[in-house]
Amino acid sequence: MRSVPTGLIGAICVVVSLCSVRASGQAPPATVKPAAKQPANLAEARKALAGKWSLVSLTVQAADGRSAVVEATGFLTADFSDMTVQFNISPKGMQALSGIGVTSPNPVISTTGRVLIDTASRQISYVGADFQKKLMDFDKDLAAKRANPFALERIRTYVFLEDGNLRLATQHDNGKDASISVWKKAA
Repeated sequence: MRSVPTGLIGAICVVVSLCSVRASGQAPPATVKPAAKQPANLAEARKALAGKWSLVSLTVQAADGRSAVVEATGFLTADFSDMTVQFNISPKGMQALSGIGVTSPNPVISTTGRVLIDTASRQISYVGADFQKKLMDFDKDLAAKRANPFALERIRTYVFLEDGNLRLATQHDNGKDASISVWKKAA
């Protein structure tokens, strides 16, 4: 059995596939209110994440602060074994990304793999076979990949919102938000 790095509580898995719900194309509300009660432990977090989620909105910010609302579709399903987040960016969305200097050769952006969840910091991290080595060593290839706001190598933060939606975000190395996606639980 593998040891889990200190501070990381356990593994969850989420599978995402493409959905037919189009993100609104509108900026998310300026103030999103976190739910008064967030999952307190791994079991609660797994239960809260379980099920299917449809993309409501996607906002991407360049490291220099430029921001764009990105027209996209997406679907997220939690199943506790892997996490795949997939976005299908429309041509208009690709133009919005390009306008802030974020390039993607493919309008389908997908990250997938085994993840760990830390409920104390509300973080979800992808874990590969070489996870601990990458944590301990500087990896120039890893640093280059992290330039992409959607990179698998980025830690995701999560918060459940007052309206029942889920907010997932990645951060740039400077601590500012890189990508912010809001998901609505499907019925």
